[in-house]
Amino acid sequence: MEAHAAVACVTALFKTGIAYVFEIVGDNDSSMQANVRHSFQALIDAGIWVNKKTCWPKKNKNYAKDYRKLPLTVPAIQSFLADPAH
Repeated sequence: MEAHAAVACVTALFKTGIAYVFEIVGDNDSSMQANVRHSFQALIDAGIWVNKKTCWPKKNKNYAKDYRKLPLTVPAIQSFLADPAH
């Protein structure tokens, strides 16, 4: 599944008011997993994280790029499982 399509599907399903995505099973696509998580900046802006210096993850002494696109209004996905046959 394309990374941006995964965000659209998860968000649309939640907006129906019937269900939400708790767990995703798919290929081991790190871009899809990154996109369907809450944005670092959105977490800071909402006051859930204190600030960038103390909360934002680092990679090689630099702040990690924020690829996450899931709106904070949608519950976080709890588990990502890989289908080895995919």
